[in-house]
Amino acid sequence: MKQIRKRLTYANVMSTIAVFFVVGGASALAATELAKNSVGAKQLKSNAVVTAKIKKEAVAAAKIKNGAVGTSKLGAAAVTAEKLGAASVTGEKLAANSVDAAKIGKSAVTNEKLADNAVNGSKVADGSLTGADINQGSLNAVKAANVYGVTFQEVGGPEIVNASDPGIKSGGCFLVCAVEFPRDVTKCSYTTSPIDQESGSGEAAMTEAFPGSDPDTVLVVMWNDEGNLIAHDWAMTVVCPTTS
Repeated sequence: MKQIRKRLTYANVMSTIAVFFVVGGASALAATELAKNSVGAKQLKSNAVVTAKIKKEAVAAAKIKNGAVGTSKLGAAAVTAEKLGAASVTGEKLAANSVDAAKIGKSAVTNEKLADNAVNGSKVADGSLTGADINQGSLNAVKAANVYGVTFQEVGGPEIVNASDPGIKSGGCFLVCAVEFPRDVTKCSYTTSPIDQESGSGEAAMTEAFPGSDPDTVLVVMWNDEGNLIAHDWAMTVVCPTTS
């Protein structure tokens, strides 16, 4: 110990202290200046990275693992239209019934956006369509003559005095009247009624129309209260299935 004290000079002490500062400072410097990409997931403690530690725009898409960001990780209204890539949201990405009228922009759904047969009657709100909304070329042609009307004067006739189609003719009348139509009427429905209770051979109590022997003919008969066939003026409406 005495030998050490003899050699312990001011210069020796200062040089020793200097060595400690140099070694200690180098270690501290090494701890703060880490090599690039030297800190990975294994070097980080759980929950060590919080929002305050992340530099703005430091987390890019390439840094995020597929499936890492779920719905629960997104803040309300965090994903806006400008954050979505072109064509990134397809039909299979949307939950059933997730898109309602309030979510659709005005004029956003055009004809080319609709799949064939996607819009049927059940998808259209009552009163939402007007004639201006319908492409007239998309409508099937409908024969206007699917509804016929005829007035028959049996008393003083017999003759047809009013008909909705010039092709409607009288086939003769003697208590049982025949009316001929310009088409097959076997699948049509018939409605008859007396038009003048004071005309004819008695007050009509009941009328009946039924198909004739020919497919274009309807027969009409009328009875009074006593069940007797009578001659009487009448009107008839014939409604046939709509055809294209």
